[in-house]
Amino acid sequence: MCPCRLDGAPPGQWVVEGRPLRHALRQALVLARVAARLAGGFLSLASAGALLPRRWRASMIQRWCRGALEDLGIALRVEGSPLPSHVCLVVANHVSWVDTIALGAVLPCGFVAKEALRRWPLVGRLIALSGGVF
Repeated sequence: MCPCRLDGAPPGQWVVEGRPLRHALRQALVLARVAARLAGGFLSLASAGALLPRRWRASMIQRWCRGALEDLGIALRVEGSPLPSHVCLVVANHVSWVDTIALGAVLPCGFVAKEALRRWPLVGRLIALSGGVF
């Protein structure tokens, strides 16, 4: 049975599992954009990441993180004083996986990830290719 129905919905509006069809289509579009972003990041880091100078690779990762936030519809606002221009250590206790992408969008940085992430099919390899340490 199709989860789409018209009965009980406002006139002319399709509903998928209690939500308007346009909501389901928007979610599918976001999912497709995120999947394409993951695949593109993986391919670019796997093909050229190791050959690029560290600064270029960091810039590529930073642009990737900004694009990922945009794909997810997350607006980033930075508050506080800027970090020093020299090398520094930033320690951040993050609440979710989005926080690490937000940090990567703002700072040209590397990450330390827990060992369990190494075994995640695409994400573990992406972390390793980006220079992450487990």
